[in-house]
Amino acid sequence: NGPNSYHQYAMHDFTLIDKRLGTLDELREVVKQAHDRNMYVIVDVVVNHMANGLYFDGHEKEASPFRLHKGKEYVSYPRCTTEEECAKDPKERLQPYEDFHYSNKWDENGKYTSKYKQYDQDGKGYWDKGQGTYTFSDFHHNGDLDDYEDPFNINLGKIYGIMDDLRTESERVQKKLIAMAQALIASADVDGFRVDTPMQVDLGFFKAWVPAVREFAESLGKDNFGFWGEFFVKIGRFATMMGRGKDQDMYGKNEFIDDVFTLNAGIDYRYWKCLKYALVTPLRESEQIWLRPRHRWECDEKPAKLMDLYDEEEKNLDFYNSQKKRKENNMWHFCNNHDQWRFQAMVSDKAGSVDGISVLKTCLVWMIFWTGIPLHYAGDEQGFAVPGMALDGWAREEMTVSLAWQGLRGLPVKDNFDMASPMYRFVQNLNRLRRAYYDKILSCDRLERVKYDVDGGSADYILAWARGGCSGEKEDRILVVERIHLSDEKWLVQVSSPWSPGTSLRDLVNDDTYKVDKSKKISLKLSSYAYVVLVREASVKATPLDPMVEEVRPAHDALYEDSSLYFRFDQKMKNDEVTKIMIDYTDLREHGSWDESWCTDESGCFELQTKPLREKLSPGIHNVALHFRTGVFRSRFRVSGRDAEFNGVDAVIDPLQSIDPNLVAIDFKSLTFSAVGATFVRMRNADKYSWSEWERWEFPLEKTTTKAWESTPGVPVLAQFWVAGSTGYLVGGCRDKEGNPCNTAFYNTMSMRGVDDEWNDKIRMELVEPWTWAGDAVVDGVKELFFVPFDDGSARFGTIMTLPLQRAMMKKTAGEAWPDHHTTLASGAEWAQPLRVDACCNVEHSIGDVPGYEKETMESHEGMCWWQKSTCRIMFNDRTYQVRLEVVKHLEHKWPVWKIIVVSLACVLGGGGLAYLAWRYCSRRRSEKREVSSGGQPLQEAGGIEMEAQGTSAQEQ
Repeated sequence: NGPNSYHQYAMHDFTLIDKRLGTLDELREVVKQAHDRNMYVIVDVVVNHMANGLYFDGHEKEASPFRLHKGKEYVSYPRCTTEEECAKDPKERLQPYEDFHYSNKWDENGKYTSKYKQYDQDGKGYWDKGQGTYTFSDFHHNGDLDDYEDPFNINLGKIYGIMDDLRTESERVQKKLIAMAQALIASADVDGFRVDTPMQVDLGFFKAWVPAVREFAESLGKDNFGFWGEFFVKIGRFATMMGRGKDQDMYGKNEFIDDVFTLNAGIDYRYWKCLKYALVTPLRESEQIWLRPRHRWECDEKPAKLMDLYDEEEKNLDFYNSQKKRKENNMWHFCNNHDQWRFQAMVSDKAGSVDGISVLKTCLVWMIFWTGIPLHYAGDEQGFAVPGMALDGWAREEMTVSLAWQGLRGLPVKDNFDMASPMYRFVQNLNRLRRAYYDKILSCDRLERVKYDVDGGSADYILAWARGGCSGEKEDRILVVERIHLSDEKWLVQVSSPWSPGTSLRDLVNDDTYKVDKSKKISLKLSSYAYVVLVREASVKATPLDPMVEEVRPAHDALYEDSSLYFRFDQKMKNDEVTKIMIDYTDLREHGSWDESWCTDESGCFELQTKPLREKLSPGIHNVALHFRTGVFRSRFRVSGRDAEFNGVDAVIDPLQSIDPNLVAIDFKSLTFSAVGATFVRMRNADKYSWSEWERWEFPLEKTTTKAWESTPGVPVLAQFWVAGSTGYLVGGCRDKEGNPCNTAFYNTMSMRGVDDEWNDKIRMELVEPWTWAGDAVVDGVKELFFVPFDDGSARFGTIMTLPLQRAMMKKTAGEAWPDHHTTLASGAEWAQPLRVDACCNVEHSIGDVPGYEKETMESHEGMCWWQKSTCRIMFNDRTYQVRLEVVKHLEHKWPVWKIIVVSLACVLGGGGLAYLAWRYCSRRRSEKREVSSGGQPLQEAGGIEMEAQGTSAQEQ
């Protein structure tokens, strides 16, 4: 993959590993470690398209309308990436890919269907009745994908016009992709594939590819190798590619397209869409119309409809597993994923007692106890709530210490994989409940509808179902009831019981008890977004749960300030249930800090505390692992190396301290830094774009390290460190020619310029504080600008912030990152758009040229700009990428003076229509602070924003 190539879903070579992620040997080691822990490894593969190495003749920089067959399809040519290539005739340029080649040789008789039809969203098949195409090319020459309903456009079109679509109906292409998939299995020992965009691949490909790859996996002893598709499509389409496949004429019948098995199942977006409108939409502000259903295959806001989806899939899909010779529902169900906003980030701060995490918990309870396979999205177990999705360039937060996310102020600046955090323990508990009751109850794929009556509310907003009973044991059931509705009153829900009168029940999640009454009803009082998971009390007593650690001290990734370790469990633990405690690679029993007789109570202990550690821990990061019979609890802590001799900056111990005044030597020939525990380092002078190569470096356990490095007076220097899987540790320093410290930044210069150098003169910015540049721009109407660190334009920063993202950043659920519309975030992505500034020094948004976005402006913005022309101070932090705007001086009104006087008098005096008009204008400005001044506020005071929060470089963003 190439850097920033459609968030790594645009391949250059299927046979190579992205070197930024590691090596083949390291991938093998990851798989081995997973297998040692009884885990499968499923790899995400793309078979539909490559990167953007080709363009259609006459449409190199513009959209290419879809065309089909003779006289219509496009001639293709390679894009150029160097001056030498660009100087060549396009016909003479090299093929852009090693294994897949384009050809402009025409085939008069070429067709797109032979054995299998092309299918539309509703599962209706079509034979190709035309002829003529570029059969000898490995790519489609049909133009852009612009109609997802058309069966030929969706299979042959180029996604967003930026990813070259493979001719997957070609036997030649099929054989190449079969060989590549087999090589990946053989070399990395993976256990399954998640197939990206399968709805844009013809059925004939899967009928050839899946059986060949599955047979190869079985020859290696992998008799359970699986294939799952990303089913972001209607059920009619994915019904054709699952199992033996069904078209719309086969629903409810024991009929199939043929006997060739394809995908096991897929990621089921239909449930997610229903959950989105049921869980989230009622909690949004009315202006958020983008959350409403847009297609007829989407659901309304009534959660009870999820039972109808289950019935429909049971009727329309082939769930038969050809390997296990049985029916098996292996659909993946999820609450969040990388391509969508997290539910918890969507919830408005006006939702009262129901916050985003409450919504997420309700969804997770559904996901765990529904049929199919639950699919957790990393970060949900830590309660991450950063708004945005993949197309926004967001919602893929890092677990490790990250430079890229520190500008948002929404994530803690630490390692975030905290196994003792409240949300982690909630998810861990759900998972252990599913594991404990799986063989006995949840292995039964069948869902049973449950009858209920509601007093004080609507039955449409109650979701109730039962699992189990496949073995005929009526008592083996789990009953789940959720209320998905917002109101202050509790609802009384009378649920029909699958158990006998008098049966005692336990709520597995909330630990409450209930009893079935004489009429076989269970009475539940449910508040907003409440859930109960009921099982017989006798089953609870007969089903032990794995223990969990509820607290660890020192807390995860905190500084170690004690002499011992402390753990608290959620249940009593006996001596033999804890097998060992490790710090890094040392068993604490080896130096007497812990032994197997730690608990003196015969019934067990809730707490475990080690003895004081005899050996002094070295400075840096230390990993802790507490092993018990059913699992391992892991955490880490940091030990400071500060003492009387060293009181400087350590990049690992103090990740928030980004400036080291002693980094650059007085003679400018070396750097002195401390980063205990780091194994790699790289450096960069701020007047250069490129970093040095990563260099393995054995840092001393204490104090500082000196490394030869030539620097220049007045030019900042950066040192970045790789520690424990993260490159989020960095310090910068600077000295002037007299040897005094000077301001540090990622770059040595910064300017503002217009789109395509449309300004005659760049506006030079001044480094007013560490990392922070400021410049004054006269804005007449609306001004578009980029931040440019080098005069040659080799790097530039615009923005990928959309209007919904900008609004979300001002919500409580986003961590109150920004106070108003004067703050936003820049981006160094290649598709970033110019920052738009109006004459009131507000941020505007126009993302209309980016594939996948609709054009957005600030016309619906709460404020109204009263000014036609102003001087705005624009501040850019080149580490966090935060941008802050201030009014320096208003120069020209939009309105004539008489209109301002009239409206002002109306605002003061009121009266009649003028009062109403004044109220409209004044109220829309009430949240906007407008001060005409001779100069902007100091940066650190502007709007309460802390512009020195940690950030990232262009390469890291």
